Amino acid sequence: MVKGVNFVGLRDVVIRSSSRSSIATAAPTNWSFLDITATPEDSATMTSVVADVADVLEIPFTVGGGVRSVEDAIRIIESGADRVSLNSAALADPSLISAVARRYGSQAVVVAIDAGDGVVHTHGGRVVRSTKTIPWAIERPRAAPARSC
Repeated sequence: MVKGVNFVGLRDVVIRSSSRSSIATAAPTNWSFLDITATPEDSATMTSVVADVADVLEIPFTVGGGVRSVEDAIRIIESGADRVSLNSAALADPSLISAVARRYGSQAVVVAIDAGDGVVHTHGGRVVRSTKTIPWAIERPRAAPARSC
């Protein structure tokens, strides 16, 4: 885990074994884990961490960051997450939203939007796009071409 402000000045935060059990007993009804460096660093989501969290967490959790394909979503959900969160990849290819939803159901895909100054930001908030926030938030995803996974 990392801690930062406005996605900058990130520093590692160590989760000790005793802390892991406190995650499982915390009051929220849902957790979200977002690897905001995965896309800018072109790395994959750490599924070993997802599996470790799934072992101790008894509530639904969402994982995002570095999810660029249906195959990435499959790896994350099969590692124990309940949902995947799409951001940069959803903007680049909106059909990915429908493709993941077809595979796991619409409840299993979340589109996260980093916004500022009325426009969408991608790559962990580092890249400013010309896409307007509100129209993107209400856009219906285009159908993805049928394919087997």
